[in-house]
Amino acid sequence: MHLLAALVATATLADALSVTTSQVALKSGQQMQWLSCEPPSPKTHLVCVHGTFHGAWCFAERWLPRLAEKHGIAAHSISLRGTAGSPCVEKSIKLSTHAADVAEAVNLQLPGKQLALCAHSFGGPVAIDALATDESLADRCEGLALLCSVPPSGNKPGTARVVR
Repeated sequence: MHLLAALVATATLADALSVTTSQVALKSGQQMQWLSCEPPSPKTHLVCVHGTFHGAWCFAERWLPRLAEKHGIAAHSISLRGTAGSPCVEKSIKLSTHAADVAEAVNLQLPGKQLALCAHSFGGPVAIDALATDESLADRCEGLALLCSVPPSGNKPGTARVVR
């Protein structure tokens, strides 16, 4: 609960620590954009997973610096495959592919480190599947915050009711 309270309480202010951008090379050859903002001695690591039509950038301006500076959390975000930060040739990407990409990138960037995940919208099912299918990630994950997450059934039924 403490991590979620820190997320909600700090969403409105930006701070002085800078966000760094790097690329994570997956075994498949896919490059994943990884943004980080780390204090000198982090208490823990938080990895943010974005929703549909977004990228790692949506956490970069306010969330990552604020969490790092005010709360001592090494804050990271990843751009899912097929977004501007992590372009790909595939036209359609399965949820399981996104989940495997996130798990592999986290394991490469934060090997052996305790962490928590924060997922918004479509990032929710991606994070849940990453934890369900990667035992090493699940063992190191101290918590999962789901912010307006897409339900396990997906968002197609709800969208169909609105778009008729």
